[in-house]
Parts: sequence; structure tokens; C-alpha cells
Amino acid sequence: MANYQNEYTRWLESSVLNESERAELESIKNDEGLKEFRFSTPMSFGTAGLRSTMYQGIGNMNRFTVAQTTRGIAALIKAQGGESRGVAIAYDSRNNSREFARVSACVLAGAGIKSYIFDDIRPTPELSFAVRELNALAGINITASHNPKEYNGYKVYFEDGAQISGSVSDGILERIRKLDLFDDFGGISLEEGKEKGLLTMLGEETDRAYLDYVYSMRQRTDCELDKSVCVVYTPLNGAGSIPMATVAAELGYDHFHIVPEQKDPDPEFTTVGYPNPEDPKAFALAEELGLVAVLGKADVVPGADQIETALKVGFLLVILGKHFVLLSRHSWPIFTRSRRSCCWLTAPCPTWPCPAFIPSSTPPRPTTPPPPSSCSSLPRCWTPSAPPGLRRVWSTPPAPSPCCTTRTPDWTPSGPEAPFWAAAAA
Repeated sequence: MANYQNEYTRWLESSVLNESERAELESIKNDEGLKEFRFSTPMSFGTAGLRSTMYQGIGNMNRFTVAQTTRGIAALIKAQGGESRGVAIAYDSRNNSREFARVSACVLAGAGIKSYIFDDIRPTPELSFAVRELNALAGINITASHNPKEYNGYKVYFEDGAQISGSVSDGILERIRKLDLFDDFGGISLEEGKEKGLLTMLGEETDRAYLDYVYSMRQRTDCELDKSVCVVYTPLNGAGSIPMATVAAELGYDHFHIVPEQKDPDPEFTTVGYPNPEDPKAFALAEELGLVAVLGKADVVPGADQIETALKVGFLLVILGKHFVLLSRHSWPIFTRSRRSCCWLTAPCPTWPCPAFIPSSTPPRPTTPPPPSSCSSLPRCWTPSAPPGLRRVWSTPPAPSPCCTTRTPDWTPSGPEAPFWAAAAA
């Protein structure tokens, strides 16, 4: 822990600060609490990288702490002889994310390390793809995921596209601790890096390669997909709207809707305040549009790196990304999208909003699934019987489809996950 007053004075007297940075420091000169908070303890660097509020000081995200961290990564890369393989860099819609990403690229270029930086905001999974696609040794993502607007972060990925392990983060931290914040912090300019071939901008070509790779992993043919299903998506003013809209259009989903108030990037997150898709309040605007809502988190959030789903089944059931495995394995018709089931969530939707299921007076807890045996002979996407407390609003089932009529459900009510359904509906 540093002597915060001495550290504050060192920053205030540094010749590398610009006018706005110096003015920020001057504004807190009589506030001992803020000075102690910002200048007593450095940010902790670990497998999740860095994350903090955006102010001047060793305990915050700013161009100096970002540059110092990047220099530590550069030292590790040079020790492994990875200069030519380089680093892929992405960033989200938060305040200062673009600046921090470019500072990182310039520091790497100054160290003679090649970098690939996206020309605009991108979802986190595309960075992981780029690291592997480009055979880069590492990746950097400037994002604070679902944290409040005052925060930003710095996540590090290794050559496998995953976040770094403990041994790698320890090696980076060891090198960071040997560096002074203000020594050679800026590297070279963006233009000089491009001229020297050390900095390459990534754009539509990488986007196309990423989407094609995602499409290649589809588990169902077009015949098996109900493209009339109604979906409401919100990126929560993050990075997900363009790729999600592109996928929906290219695959022919006609009833795909993005929440208009949350479609465009907004670093202030004015429509949601706290952009956390695990918070049911994040669904408020999506609920107004329809009965099925899918949220992309972040980095939602401005990175769309985590999926949360809400199903309107008489109440709003929020299903976290970690629970999708249950949805893919079991076939309770009202919830299911099992690969082996013919019963899906909704019927084809000729009008908007979808009819789907609406509540009866007081929906009780659905402690047991409906009998699955009645499903196998019915056409795809028709739910033969609603769980207790719910009723259908369609008068007739959709036209039969040849795709799924021979499939049978695989619900196992005695399995260890069975209590999840009752707990989720509570």
C-alpha cells in the first residue's frame, strides 16, 4: 500500500499529464477520502484482468494504468518470442474503451509487437475467435461487463482464446510490478504503428469469418428450425445489436425484434442504469415488446458474451446462461428446445406480438412436467398441454411439419436437475 498523499503529489507533479487530468487531480486536493481511495492501493491484476472506476490514480482505470499493464503483457510476450504472432484487441461501448484499446495497441507497437485492433466495438466472443483465427499469442478486451457506467476493465486472453490462467496472470503481474507508471507509457503513435506494419485494423472481413464459423457449428438443419418463433433481443446498449440482427436476417428469422431504446451503444446506459442481465429489471423494456426475451450480456452488455433468457409462461422466468444445459437436455414442452423433442416453446407466429401462453388467475408452481408421451405424434412446435396455471390461446395447432414428428421427448423427472424447474418458478 502506497502513501496516498505522496502518490497523489507524484501524479500531480508529473509532466506527462494533460490539462484535464491535472484539473481532475486539483479538484480533489482537499478531499482526503477520495485521494486515499484513488492513490493508496493499485488495482489487483488476476485471471479476470483489471476492473475499476475511471479516474486518475493507481487504483483506477486510466491511460497510465492501462499502459503499464500492457507493458507487462509485452514483456511476457517478448520473453516467449511471440512478437510476430501479436495480440488481438477489442473494446466495448463504455466511456474511454476506444482510447484504452488504442493506448494498448500503441504500447505494443512501441515494444515491437504486432497488434490487431477492431475498428469499432465488438462482442467478446469475436475477440476470442480472432485470437485463434489470427494465431495471435494473446488478446486484450477493454470491457467491464455488466458493471455500472463508472467502471471499465481490461481482460486478457491467451492463444487458445480463453481468459488467462493463474500462472500466466502471475507472470504478467510480476512484470507489471517492475514498471513505473510514467516511464515510456505511451509507446508510438497509431499512425506510426500502421506505417511500420505493427498495427492492423480488423473489420468486416473478420466479422464475416466469425459468423461463418458460428454457422458451421449449428446442430439443426433449416428444416428443423422454427424460424417463425418470436424473439425479442436487447443488447442493453452494448455491442450485440449488429451481429445479432445480421444473424437473424441471414438465417431468415422474420419475427426477430431488437428493443429500439436499447439498440444503439450508450456508455451512460440511460435506459437501464445497471446493465446486468441477471437482474430481472433489465427485462423491463423487452417485456413490453413480447413474451420471449433474450439478452446478450455485455460486455451487455457491451460484449454480448453471456446469454440470459426470460420465458413468459404466466410469470417471467429468468434462465441464466449456465442453465441452458438443462433446456437442451430435457423436454418439458413449455420450456423446451431439446434436440430430440418435437415440442417447442411457441407455435408459428403470423402476427406480432406472439400469442404464446398467458396466465390464468394464479399460476401455481409447476412441480412436475406434463406427460411427455402425448407429444411424439404431434407436429413440431405444438404444445399438447399447458402446465398447471397456464392456458393456450390458440384455437387450432399449426400445420403439420415433416421435420420433427417422429422425435420423442427425453424428460427425466427423477434426474438431479428436476428440482430446478420448481425452484426457477418460485
